[in-house]
Amino acid sequence: MILKIDPVPVSNAGPDGTICGRNLTVIRHSPIPITDYLVHLGDGTFSNPAILNPTYTPGPNDVGTIVVLTLDLSGCKSLTDNDFMWLTVHPDPSAAINGSANICETATTPISISFTGTPPWSVTYTNGVIPVTVNNISTSPMYLR
Repeated sequence: MILKIDPVPVSNAGPDGTICGRNLTVIRHSPIPITDYLVHLGDGTFSNPAILNPTYTPGPNDVGTIVVLTLDLSGCKSLTDNDFMWLTVHPDPSAAINGSANICETATTPISISFTGTPPWSVTYTNGVIPVTVNNISTSPMYLR
């Protein structure tokens, strides 16, 4: 006699995540040999919700929100379980540089850089000779002199 005991399904949708814009994110839920269904509260799409690690592409209305991705499981004898993850979808960052002046060598002029998206930001600019990188910018606009 062979007795097979199916386990009660235990759902693990994976860790909460953060992405920018409409970039793809791979959902890494726990591997379990039970029929699973990925659903979401957002307007994005899954590449294939029936595979182990599907890709979720946020829709336009997901940007700037937190999307709830839910893993619903069905086991034998109608046993079910579910888990969810929060996917924070930040807007893509952008920058606008303001200021212009004709200056001579060793002179300076003020420049401001306005950022969109979620801080911290990083920017690399050149003074004409050397690239300069500024990291962990937390306020916008940023003023350079």
